[in-house]
Amino acid sequence: MSDEPLNAREDNSTAGLTSSPPEGSANAFSEEDFFDAFVRRIKLSKDLRSGASVTQEEIAQAIFAKFDHMLFPETLLEGLEDLRTEVQEDLKACIADCVGHENWTEGELHDLRERDPDFKNYCSDALLAIRCLEALPVFVDEHGVDEDGLSFAAQVIEAVSVVNRLKARHDVVPLIFRGLYATDLRAAVDFWESNRDTAKGQQESTWQDELSKRKAILERVVGGKVLLIHEQAHVGAAKLSGAGEKIVDFMLQHSDTRDVTLIEIKTPRAKLLGSVYRGTYPLSSEVSGSVAQVLIQRADLMHNFFQKSHSAKIQFEAYAPKCIVITGHLTDEIGDDSVKARAFELQRQAVSANVSIITFDELYAQFARFNVVY
Repeated sequence: MSDEPLNAREDNSTAGLTSSPPEGSANAFSEEDFFDAFVRRIKLSKDLRSGASVTQEEIAQAIFAKFDHMLFPETLLEGLEDLRTEVQEDLKACIADCVGHENWTEGELHDLRERDPDFKNYCSDALLAIRCLEALPVFVDEHGVDEDGLSFAAQVIEAVSVVNRLKARHDVVPLIFRGLYATDLRAAVDFWESNRDTAKGQQESTWQDELSKRKAILERVVGGKVLLIHEQAHVGAAKLSGAGEKIVDFMLQHSDTRDVTLIEIKTPRAKLLGSVYRGTYPLSSEVSGSVAQVLIQRADLMHNFFQKSHSAKIQFEAYAPKCIVITGHLTDEIGDDSVKARAFELQRQAVSANVSIITFDELYAQFARFNVVY
């Protein structure tokens, strides 16, 4: 059996995590992109909530980063010593954090263990792990375990590590993802309920920032998994990030067809209808202006498509770009007024072939009903 370091062996499950794709490959990206992805993975390994929109694969990589200590860097015994030190340091840090200071006493520690069952269980597990890690080198020394024996132990650890990785990816990670997703859904609806009538909620930037963090809401509008190609994209310029007059709030790519969707965001307090006109109501200047704006943005994007697609980090297509305007509050403005409801719905449907008009309350109600968070 080979006694080479475990992390030196090729493992398809981790291939590509520590090196960027080859130059010229279809998935090649810049060193800056790779560094950003690496830093994001490290942040997620410390706190999964640090990601605005976390994918199941990112969760898997974050968990694997937590368990990379199982791939010992040098020899088995050195790895055990490093791991014991790591557990001891983590235990000290946890105690100091829970007690509130580093110079804690045994009495404070005893009181904390009595008050907090979770902390007590953590301490017990950590101390047991330390004792086991201390006992293994002693066993090797007392029984004269040779290199073949150490190599065999390393192979066993590697096998267990691979099985754990398999179970984590296909069992543990989906469970965590569902929990994070449900928490994120509740947070999204809470944000809507807390901010729709506030001064903060009257700023377009509030909803642009919020929806950029809640990709799942936008996916309900688009009707499939999407990638955020660019926020505040300059569709009239040579590059999406460059200077230009035409700026769209969101530019999304459907993950299957790669076709783009342009989304223009207003506020929940933006008017939907104008003043009464001969017994009916026209669309407000805010809505009609937004419709015209997003159509012009689409035309500019189509005109500049080759320059845009060439400069974009995420390659996209513009087969038949969808245009969406999210604005206003249907229930608050129209309520039970059938005349207003008829006027708004007729005009909304009249432009729906080119632009979908969705109100904020419709957006969040649809999202909540679909995900059963109410």
